[in-house]
Amino acid sequence: MTADRPREEKTVEADGKKALARCERRCRDLDEQLRQAVTEQNRIRGKLQARLLTSSEEWNRARYELEAKLGEARSEMDRIERESQTDIAALQGDRDRLRADLVALDAERDQMCRELETRLRTAEQTQSRVERELRGVYRSWSWRLTAPLRWLNRPLSQPPLR
Repeated sequence: MTADRPREEKTVEADGKKALARCERRCRDLDEQLRQAVTEQNRIRGKLQARLLTSSEEWNRARYELEAKLGEARSEMDRIERESQTDIAALQGDRDRLRADLVALDAERDQMCRELETRLRTAEQTQSRVERELRGVYRSWSWRLTAPLRWLNRPLSQPPLR
């Protein structure tokens, strides 16, 4: 009965760990995107510094574009982080609901086990009573006295009665 409970709790915990792993993968992906954006920014910044001597106007324009990309990347990272938090909250709610369902199912299983045990005891008592009555009939004077009549009355194909 109780051996199933830890297994089901481990399943719930494993589901939570899987969700956490997905969130961590998303964060790593965002970190990689951010590193790529920073690498791209550094590459462009190097080119701009070379051109700075000839045109400060072009340098400023490129700088604004890179800042916009960085802002977009940060906005995207914030959005994904919010989504991850929402997913985590939903998964935690699911975990809590599943735990409550598990408790309810455990209670239902326990009740059914008690009912089956009661039925089994009743059946065993009935069987015991019927066997006692049958032994009493087989031991009775009237059963022994009528044995020759039963023997004479049986067809030849039937096995003999007690």
